[in-house]
Amino acid sequence: MQIPARPLIGRSCLSSLLGWGLVLTGLGLAACNAIFEYPGDCDAWIRLVYDRNMKYADAAPREVSSAQVYVFDEEGLLYKSYSASRDELQAQGWRIPLRGLPRGDYQCVVWCGLEEATESYSLPRMHNGRSRIEELSCRLQRNRNASQAAEVGEIQPLFHGSIQLREQVHFEGSDTATVHLTKDRNSLRVILQENSPLGGDTRLLTASIADCNGLLNYDNRPLDDETLLYRPCFTDYAAADPSVASASGANVALMEFTLSRLWIDPSRENRLTVYHRQSGDTVLSIPLNRYLCLAREHYQSELSDQEYLDRQDNYSLTFFLQQGRWVGSQVVVNSWKMIVSDEKFD
Repeated sequence: MQIPARPLIGRSCLSSLLGWGLVLTGLGLAACNAIFEYPGDCDAWIRLVYDRNMKYADAAPREVSSAQVYVFDEEGLLYKSYSASRDELQAQGWRIPLRGLPRGDYQCVVWCGLEEATESYSLPRMHNGRSRIEELSCRLQRNRNASQAAEVGEIQPLFHGSIQLREQVHFEGSDTATVHLTKDRNSLRVILQENSPLGGDTRLLTASIADCNGLLNYDNRPLDDETLLYRPCFTDYAAADPSVASASGANVALMEFTLSRLWIDPSRENRLTVYHRQSGDTVLSIPLNRYLCLAREHYQSELSDQEYLDRQDNYSLTFFLQQGRWVGSQVVVNSWKMIVSDEKFD
């Protein structure tokens, strides 16, 4: 008698196994967001947001070009670093996966824009497991003039951000850590307007800005550094008023500067100085940060001076000259006309 062959797995049994397989698969996917069986099973993510600006809107897709991420463990040692180009950031929605990072508590430091700005900034070489977070700083490149003073011309955009990654928050669940960036490159336009036909030619004037902000720490605070002389990266002159310029040749001078992070520190105040090219005689010299902050109340009066300087990244100062001398009571800051008393800045 021939015994009919029996299938190894019946149809109902197969259906049950398939069902359990789907359940287990679902549990496995859920476990990736909840509990790690092995370090590195799932990746933590960080998202870059640049909304620390005067519009309070995320401008990262428009302004952020690349990113370098340094991840430090609880002892302050570098565990791993990551990088992403603009194309990679764009493809990932301005998010960066921290692949291979075991669950735990970390501090992340992010610098954005360095890939395109190697002529403007430099970072030290960092080594996994050896370099400490205190060693990470961003140095502004500078040149030496004939007297060996440090000079800086045009610099490229730079952004900084940091965040604490917590094991219970960013490694359990699907939360993405958001890094809010601060823009560390500022643009300043200085306009000099001569109002007297007896005044000198504004083409004979130039300007510089002295500051000690060329070395930024891992937390974006300026470290002790030598005094830098920022020079104009663009200069133009014009006869805006022919009745005034007929005797002098040009009665308006425009100079544009790019500056590193502006920092409120009474012990090392930055200064803008306008002077004659040939004689070196000073036309005006002002505490720059304090003049820029004059316009703060016209934007958001509840902001501190430091937060205003961090959010605002585009400034304009207009000075009116009378026979080559500054009429010191008037200045236009970002289109706001101010009447300034000398006593205010004594």
